[in-house]
Amino acid sequence: MPLFECVSIRSVALMTGSLKHALVGLQLRPGNSAFSGRSGGLAILEQSPYTLESRSNWRQRVKKVVPEYDQARGRWSGISRGDVARASKRAFDGITVGQFRQEDDLIPIVLRHQESERVQAATNIDMLQVLSPFAIDAVPLAQVTKSVEVAWEDPVIWRWDRRRAITVQASPKIGVTTPTLRD
Repeated sequence: MPLFECVSIRSVALMTGSLKHALVGLQLRPGNSAFSGRSGGLAILEQSPYTLESRSNWRQRVKKVVPEYDQARGRWSGISRGDVARASKRAFDGITVGQFRQEDDLIPIVLRHQESERVQAATNIDMLQVLSPFAIDAVPLAQVTKSVEVAWEDPVIWRWDRRRAITVQASPKIGVTTPTLRD
């Protein structure tokens, strides 16, 4: 019986300059005792005394801003979750309001805050002004949220047969053969 269910092991030969390296990869899926997202598969290869560096296809984690919407305060202010989402998109990314045609190219026209206001919104997000279609005045974000936190997330999550799958890869140390690493 295999040690892990739903694991496929593959090796790939890579040419880097005059050296030929072998790359060993594990593909892990849920239902597998080693699958615990990013850390499970990488831990297997990092603990091996035969590997140099390991990496995954989920890329580096990125920070995201997570405002915790307070429904009671939001109703009282007339601000919905969508209004909060639109205000944060307008402040940081910008909202496409039209298109400009230049010969064969369509260039989006983006409405966003000025540079100084974007920097201020990033440093003091609680003061970001949220507009409601029903209200006359804008409301600060702090009035309709319990807290604003920064969390880490995986920007890319690969799937295989509609289930999460992560491929972790490692390079063997010099002098170690791929079959030794696979065992």
